[in-house]
Amino acid sequence: MRLVVDANVVVQLQISGGELGPLSGHELVGPPLLMAEATSSIREQVFRGDIPPDRGRGFVEGLANLPITTVEPDGLRIAAWDVSIDLGWAKTYDAEYVALAMLLDCPIVSLDLRMQRGASRLVQVITPTEL
Repeated sequence: MRLVVDANVVVQLQISGGELGPLSGHELVGPPLLMAEATSSIREQVFRGDIPPDRGRGFVEGLANLPITTVEPDGLRIAAWDVSIDLGWAKTYDAEYVALAMLLDCPIVSLDLRMQRGASRLVQVITPTEL
């Protein structure tokens, strides 16, 4: 099954050693901003002191090894714009994941409760444990 994975799932994959667990065997995709957002999240955790700098750098290096394809179908940005308006979100970052799932007609895998609450009106949003 094709699944849109969001950055919080990707970061958790890295922190847990890169093991895909229940995501294994699925076609994992994300919008173009996915890896930049995951890198930023890891950097934020290093900045707060939650992760040692050398481990954070290793996590970022490991992002390239994850079997996730970034895709940008025609109309993704304008679809994200429309999703952000529909869901009342000020930014389009999360809306890109929702728009991608809508355009590809597949679920989003997320650990973000806000994403789960809001986006579930438009697409199926699941956690990795629900696979």
